[in-house]
Amino acid sequence: LVDGIPFITGDTGEINFETIPIGQVERIEVVKGASSALYGSSALGGVVNVITRPIAEAPETRIRTFGGFYSAPSYTQWNWGGGTRYLSGLSISHAQTIDKLGFLVYGARSADDGYRQNDFRRRYNGFLKMKYDLSAYDALTMTFNILDQRRASFLYWKDLSNALVPPDNQQGDGVQSTRFSLSGLYNHIVSDELLLTFKGIWFRNRWSSILDSLGDVSTSHVARAEFQGTWTPDASTVLTFGVEGNLDRVHASLFGVRSGWGTAVYTQYERKLLENLRVTIGARYDFQDLDSLESDSQINPKAGIVYTPVAGTALRASFGRGFRTPSVAEAFVTTNVGGFPIVPNPNLKTERSYSYEIGGSQIMGSAAVLDAALFETDFSNLIETGFDALGRGQFSNITKARIRGFESSLKLGLFNSSLLLDLSYTYLSPKDQTKNDELKYRPRHLFSAGGVVRFGAFNAGVDFRYLSRVERIDEEFVQLGIIKDGDQRVPIYVTDLRLGADFTAMNFPLTVSLNINNLFQYNYVELIGNIAPLRNVVLVLEARL
Repeated sequence: LVDGIPFITGDTGEINFETIPIGQVERIEVVKGASSALYGSSALGGVVNVITRPIAEAPETRIRTFGGFYSAPSYTQWNWGGGTRYLSGLSISHAQTIDKLGFLVYGARSADDGYRQNDFRRRYNGFLKMKYDLSAYDALTMTFNILDQRRASFLYWKDLSNALVPPDNQQGDGVQSTRFSLSGLYNHIVSDELLLTFKGIWFRNRWSSILDSLGDVSTSHVARAEFQGTWTPDASTVLTFGVEGNLDRVHASLFGVRSGWGTAVYTQYERKLLENLRVTIGARYDFQDLDSLESDSQINPKAGIVYTPVAGTALRASFGRGFRTPSVAEAFVTTNVGGFPIVPNPNLKTERSYSYEIGGSQIMGSAAVLDAALFETDFSNLIETGFDALGRGQFSNITKARIRGFESSLKLGLFNSSLLLDLSYTYLSPKDQTKNDELKYRPRHLFSAGGVVRFGAFNAGVDFRYLSRVERIDEEFVQLGIIKDGDQRVPIYVTDLRLGADFTAMNFPLTVSLNINNLFQYNYVELIGNIAPLRNVVLVLEARL
């Protein structure tokens, strides 16, 4: 979601993070577990809600620029003759409120040469946000966002000796894309107890292959509209209810001419039963129809409870059901990747899930917060990459799958918050229960540690993350000789370093930061046949006027 509105493409069903104006993000909220009760199809395992910055009352101009470079490859045989590879960017924004009208306009350009051959990107972003207070009870917010990008396509390496070079038949391949969205949010305060909200979005996404020989083009349109009511009859009760509809249109050489639509109705009731006990129950009915696939519907219930036996201690438990209809790309794609055919699956079914979690948090004095939880998600008809009976690539359903695990986090603030520490650990048990095997690309152990120390206007931070070696990948790509050395993978150890200074407290409107990512140049893959970014050094300057 972006500002509470679904932001997913109509053809591939993916989240285009590159379209989101990063320079205008205030915060990111994450809701774990099946969340279809409020958010509908695609909220199978959780929700990421990106909240953009509010419009400033006083005039404010921000200028941000960055520049950096990638380190040379670790091994001589990986040096493909590209020389030093650079990345840079510039963005300018201005926000102001005049009487009842507030507006924020933002423009950005970024360039990345890429550390691999045939891996460059050139990107332009534009963002406009306007809010008009029609009255003391009515407010209208409109947002327009556009991305124009040209990038090369690096799908996988030639072989391990040429890990930064794609196969010959991928040379020169790339994508030109233009994506824009127009969204609106209208709030009407009926009374002190009732708020009505109308929101909608039109998201157009067009991309085409840079190579004329491929001729791949896709144009998709997504339109969504939602009415929501929030009723708070007293300080202990919140009732949310609403109705939503969506319409999708796709015209693509890879997917054909496709259309889909859906509708939903939902409600959620939150009640503080006792001073230390709060419960939430809700349900949503969704109906989705995608072209020639069988239409599907489901009722998705949700329940949660939070109990605070003493101040600083919170115990919680939750349950939710979710479902996700296949995307157009998953069901209907017909293409050829490096000589390997990928075929459609017109019998692809809807994914369904049940999520459970029990956990608790403990505030320890004024310096620490500890959180821990056990969780499980059971899937039926989980959509994964696979192969048909003829050995061709195809998206297919796993009859049953389960992800079970444990997660914990510890946040510490020491020396009057001059030193901040953040530690987290997650254990996963991802099972394909149909084949009694591991699910693909899911590590068992994930650990991260971060620390920031502040001294006056200066700060320094370090982040470390560890992921254990994944048990399973798409082994068929290796066995068929499509991706040479594709079975090469290692545990992941990555360290990032940050140094910064904020001079605004000295009445000088400038912040400076130096980021060194992958400090120790650790070479690893997260996707088959793809070396992750090499060490890169980036200097960022931002002025607020």
